[in-house]
Amino acid sequence: MLKIILTLLIFIFSSKSISSEEPQKKNDDIRRFVFSLSAMNTTSVDDAHGISRVLVDQIKQRYKRVDKTEVLICKDSKEILEKSKNGFDLMILSPNEFLTLRKQLPLHPMYVSSNDGTPGFKYLLIVNKSDSIINIEQLAGSDLLIYGRERQQTPELILDHLLRVKKLPKKESFFRSINVDPVIAKVVLPVFFKKSKAAIVTEESFKLISEINPQLDKELRVIFKSPNYIFAVACLNLQTKDPELRKIFLDILGNLHTEPFGRQLLDLFRVEKLIPYKEEYLTEYMKLYD
Repeated sequence: MLKIILTLLIFIFSSKSISSEEPQKKNDDIRRFVFSLSAMNTTSVDDAHGISRVLVDQIKQRYKRVDKTEVLICKDSKEILEKSKNGFDLMILSPNEFLTLRKQLPLHPMYVSSNDGTPGFKYLLIVNKSDSIINIEQLAGSDLLIYGRERQQTPELILDHLLRVKKLPKKESFFRSINVDPVIAKVVLPVFFKKSKAAIVTEESFKLISEINPQLDKELRVIFKSPNYIFAVACLNLQTKDPELRKIFLDILGNLHTEPFGRQLLDLFRVEKLIPYKEEYLTEYMKLYD
C-alpha cells in the first residue's frame, strides 16, 4: 500500500513539473524581432511597430514553421537587453548600441545601412555664409542644432571627436545650447534665417531639403564634412541553428530594396538598402571614441 501511495505522489509531482515547463517551451517557439528606435527615422513607437510588422509577416509567409511572432520596439540599450532576455531571432540596432551590447548578447552582424552606394551617412556642420564662419573654433558660445531623434547619438559622437581633435572644450561648455530635432526643416531653417549659428545634419537630408529650396544651398556653408558612418546594423542570433530560417533572413534583408514593403521599411531606417557587414565599417565608427 505504501509503495502504491509513493508511486502516486511521484506521478503527481512529475505531472506538475512537466506542466510548469510547458509554458516555457511554448514561449521558446516565439520568434522575436527587436528593432531600436535609435536606428529609425521616427519617434513614434506605433509607426515603427506597424512598419516592422510588415517585414515579420513576409518572413512568416516564406517560413511556414514560424507561427508565433513578437515585434519589440526599444528606446535604448537597457530596454533592448531587457526585452531580449527570452531570446531573439533578428535585431536591428544603432552602431552605438551594437558596440554596447555585443559582449552581452549573441549578436552576429550581417548587414549595415547604405546610401548612394556607400555605408551609412556623411554628417555636415553647416553655418550661414553671411556670418563669415569658416571653422568650428568660431562657434564658441553659439547655439547648435542637431538633426536626430535624441541626444548622445552618432552626430554628438562626431562632434565630441572633432572638439577633441581641435583641442577645444567639451561641447557642454563650448556651445551655449545644443538642441536635437528629428525634423530636418526645424534644424536647417533656423540657420538659414540666422536664429541659430550652426547645425549638424546628414549630407543626404541636406541635399533633399536643398532640392525643395535651392536657396539653402546658396546661403549655407559646410565647414566640416565627416567620413561615412554606419547608421544601422542588422544582426542575427549567433545561436540560431535552423539553416533554412537563417537563409530566409539573409535573403529578405539583402533584397529589401527590391520590394515595395522593403522600401517602406528602409525609409523607416533612412537608408536606401542594406549591404553585407564588414568589420572595417565598425572600425571607422570606433575611431569616434579615440
